[in-house]
Amino acid sequence: MTKLDSMLYDKYYGSFVGAIVGDALGWGQEDRGNRIGGLNTQPSHILQEWKRKSGGRYQPYEEIVEAGSYSDDGQLLIATARSLQHGENWSRHFTKVELPAWLLYERGGGGATKRAAEKLSNAVVPWKLDKLKNEEVISYFNAGGNGVAMRILPHAFLSHDNVIQISYNVFKNGISTHGHPRALLSAILYAYAVHYLMHKSDPLKYGELISYLIENVQLWNEFPKLNRMDEWFEAAQFATNYNYLDIWNQTSNELVQGLRIIQNALKMGMIDNTHDTLTMLNCFDKRIRSAGTVATLVSIYMASKYATNPMTGLVETAFMKNADTDTNASMVGGLLGAIYGSEWIRNEWGNLQDFAYLQRLINELGVVRKEEVSINFWKASENDRVKKELSQLTIGDTFQLGPFRQVRLKEKHNNKTLTSSINVFTYKLVTEEGQTIYIKSITKNPLKSQSLVPRNTTSHKMNDKITKDIQTQFDFSYFNGENEKQSKGNTNLNSQCFFSTKQLMDVTKLLPSRMTAHKAIPILINIYTEIQFKKQKQVPVDIVFVQEVISKFKSKAIDEETLGKIVNYFVGLKRE
Repeated sequence: MTKLDSMLYDKYYGSFVGAIVGDALGWGQEDRGNRIGGLNTQPSHILQEWKRKSGGRYQPYEEIVEAGSYSDDGQLLIATARSLQHGENWSRHFTKVELPAWLLYERGGGGATKRAAEKLSNAVVPWKLDKLKNEEVISYFNAGGNGVAMRILPHAFLSHDNVIQISYNVFKNGISTHGHPRALLSAILYAYAVHYLMHKSDPLKYGELISYLIENVQLWNEFPKLNRMDEWFEAAQFATNYNYLDIWNQTSNELVQGLRIIQNALKMGMIDNTHDTLTMLNCFDKRIRSAGTVATLVSIYMASKYATNPMTGLVETAFMKNADTDTNASMVGGLLGAIYGSEWIRNEWGNLQDFAYLQRLINELGVVRKEEVSINFWKASENDRVKKELSQLTIGDTFQLGPFRQVRLKEKHNNKTLTSSINVFTYKLVTEEGQTIYIKSITKNPLKSQSLVPRNTTSHKMNDKITKDIQTQFDFSYFNGENEKQSKGNTNLNSQCFFSTKQLMDVTKLLPSRMTAHKAIPILINIYTEIQFKKQKQVPVDIVFVQEVISKFKSKAIDEETLGKIVNYFVGLKRE
């Protein structure tokens, strides 16, 4: 590798910043981003604060995303660039430190990357046949998402004078988390596109990049053969029934076909319908829109189409509906930056998260800070330790974390929760190098965890203390809307019924373990009241009686067999 000249450094600056900005703009527009208040309907290059719902179904809470904050795309791009400061040991640092520690502060990370990082944090590579279940290895080799292509920009610039080395380094970086050619080969193709654009000193002609990539398919589609990868390739063959290279070639054909779609669209000039072309590239297909092949083709198309109007291309990509907007916009930003360098950077992007740190990281590309022989492995237990110690820290306290020399606690926020059973805190930390990271802590609310009906615990795991308190009674009226119509004038139907906590605990054991208590209790009460209603109407308690109750409630996420057990339990229940 030769040192980057001033033009290449300028293009790296424009490309790196463009990629982070694209991520920051697109993250809040992704339909899977769970943005509160709906998506922003007015596309803009201005970085804005937004709120999102996090925590999934069972631990929901609100999270404020500050203006200019980036997601996993930017985080892993930065982690890749930082790993290159370790010279020949960059891959070991990336897999032994960067990825394991990233699990602590990831924001919106992809499933394949997180699964691989978890295995790496336990000192197991994700293709290790003798350490993992066969289905885990197969899942790794089925991972063809865009998690590789979005992070490999630094490799393209660092090996700017050796295009073959770019393929090797991208492949080596990629296999740490993904095994399918759709992830790996598409990342190599993207790197070749960046490589071509970074060396362009004259204006890019319309469709020029596409023609280059099609004409040089034999360069970028060649399967990289790295040293000491026999074990990986053996696992790849096992996972694909010894068809891995065939799948590699099939993926190459998919990419070439996509490039030809783009080429034909660009030849249409002004009459090219962007949405139609993106549809043919599977940009809006929820089943595969996050594939590496889709992200690479979409970004190459949008960068080529808007090469003369880069800001429009970036904003349009970031604000697409039904698309993987953060990754697509990040990769488009990387390509457009490789064309224009710092020329296209807007002053408004000065509030991009960690902008000063990004500038230093960019300027240090090729600078080897640590060439140590041994790497201090950051293991899963270290992540557990940090999570436990966070609550004891006060503002200004420092500690060591993963690849960072020192991390300082800057702010602590108590998030608004959408359930009373949990407490959520977000810890905002700043590394000595200048990167901002956020770590969330979710704990059960001790006051609510002892309540009679915890909202977010499974129905069969209620507090042991409650079980002992069998004198406590549930008091409820057993008429619902249907029964109410039939009960007018009949005061007996509005009488109160009781069953004890012990009886409730017994019947909840029959429920599926996935069912939360706050969902299960109303169903149980409704079943019980229906049975009492039928009994008071003197309906014969027989098989027909039981089947009628089952039929009424079988759509309540409980299978008929379990419903039968619950109904029979209540039928034979005696008041305590």
